Amino acid sequence: MSRFRCENSRRLTGANLYSIHPGAVLDLVESEPSPDDATDQDNIDLDSIIDSWTRHVHRLLYALSWSAESCFQRRYSGGVSLGITAPVDCLYSAVALIESALLLVAGELKTGTISGLEAPTSPVFEALVLHLRKALREETSPALTALQSAAASHNAVFLCDDELVSLGCGAGCRQWPLDHLPRPDQVHWDGISCVPVALITGTNGKSTSVRLAAAIVRAAGLRAGLTSTDYIQVGDAIIERGDFSGPGGARTLLRNKELDVALLEVARGGLLRRGLGVADADAALITNVAADHLGDYGIHTVAEVMEVKFIVRHALTPAKPLILNADDPGMVRYALSLDQNIIWFTEDKDNPVLRRHIEDGGEAVTIDKQHILHIRDGQRTAIVKVAEIPITLNGMARHNVQNALGVTALACALGMDCRYIKAGLTGFRGDVEDNPGRGNYLEARGVKILIDFAHNEHAMR
Repeated sequence: MSRFRCENSRRLTGANLYSIHPGAVLDLVESEPSPDDATDQDNIDLDSIIDSWTRHVHRLLYALSWSAESCFQRRYSGGVSLGITAPVDCLYSAVALIESALLLVAGELKTGTISGLEAPTSPVFEALVLHLRKALREETSPALTALQSAAASHNAVFLCDDELVSLGCGAGCRQWPLDHLPRPDQVHWDGISCVPVALITGTNGKSTSVRLAAAIVRAAGLRAGLTSTDYIQVGDAIIERGDFSGPGGARTLLRNKELDVALLEVARGGLLRRGLGVADADAALITNVAADHLGDYGIHTVAEVMEVKFIVRHALTPAKPLILNADDPGMVRYALSLDQNIIWFTEDKDNPVLRRHIEDGGEAVTIDKQHILHIRDGQRTAIVKVAEIPITLNGMARHNVQNALGVTALACALGMDCRYIKAGLTGFRGDVEDNPGRGNYLEARGVKILIDFAHNEHAMR
């Protein structure tokens, strides 16, 4: 038997590890009681806590006439995540509801009354219902959900936060304060449009990849917008500095009217804290998956990290490609369970995954005779020599060879012409100006210097 504590609770504003829908989740983690703090809770197992919590959630939902939502749970070593789906205009209330259910569980644990029977109505329960009913009344926004529904019917990008609601992105974006929303029939839908949007995630290589992709977009004469762990950039202008690899950074960039193509770095932290920042993308790239930040939010293994990174696939329609690394065995295994349009990239042109994929008519990027090769519909196009790409250090920096392959596949998926891909790859110097902190190699006074973020073992290797 164990003792548990609530580590955190939070809103999930988009597709997430537990559901493709927004919602709310809390994490219960095992903790050690002090010798003088033994209670009846020490005699309650996790299954009993989960059963009791689920029962109380359903009681609260029923009392609130909030019947369309579903519960979810995710067990992991040392704890469990418990949550519910919820409409985008009720997420704070959803957090309050799952916390209220936990309070009711705590009351049962204290009196030792956990059982399979429904707990009787109590003053505490009624007080919680009144509190939640008031919270729902204050938060619910029919105008918001009506606009969201209309956006879906018009295939328009819909973004909202605590202050703004926007439709479309780039020059075709229109936005309104949350408390002054138009009716759907007041929106000039013909003026709402979007720009191509790409998602880039993985354990390492994300920032380099968004910057390299931006270089290709610029070579095509378009204005690239990117988010990263360092800044938001549109064209040559840094809009804001800081870590913007989560949903907030995505919304800020997509609402900028100056961008032509959006390249969004999607980090693990944002995916676990809030879920995916956008519901629709034109392509998604996963660079690699390795051990990093293990232990956060119940993620303890590389296999679990893999699940988190693959959340980006939920932004893709069946026709939109998911770009994956065929040199990553774990990624290959995970992809076997997916029904997805995949573009594989690999350094090894004889990789069996690649060969089967090409035989089946699939699209891929690899290396042949020292050239990056794009294969689509049986047509093979040599794009550029690996040695001509500065960040590969004449092919020796294999991690950047892989980054170049993945970005080439992404650029092809976005419809970039091969000559612009070559110009972007060869023009990206990878120095402290182009790619600060990522594989910057230089010499000074006869000393060779390598500067790299190298924030985990995989990056160091």
